[in-house]
Amino acid sequence: MNYSKQRERVLTALKENRNHPTAEELYAYLQKHQCNMSPATVYRNLKQMAENGTVMKLSLPDGADRYDPVNDGHMHMLCNVCGRIEDIPANTVTDIVAEARERTGYNITSCKMTFYGVCADCGPNQN
Repeated sequence: MNYSKQRERVLTALKENRNHPTAEELYAYLQKHQCNMSPATVYRNLKQMAENGTVMKLSLPDGADRYDPVNDGHMHMLCNVCGRIEDIPANTVTDIVAEARERTGYNITSCKMTFYGVCADCGPNQN
């Protein structure tokens, strides 16, 4: 992937917004910070960076895709109430990957896993 000033600005904005923003949220952020870029440019650059592994694309049910500037194999926790997404370190579930490899014989190259629950701010008794 060739260097592009716009791509670098999108990646910088994504790193400044570690809340796993959607493309629309990232576009709004860029506009707010005097970066004159079209929505199509933001979408195109996010797509290219996700395809080459620079960023992680999170395709969640019932919502727009979200993007994470860290693509190191970590997992995510999604609050069923407020929609907040938290990172879970990759080494947390290494036994699951090893078990899947052993049972299937596959050479596992990547794993995307999302846990769902209720965050502490939304209350422990919410379901």
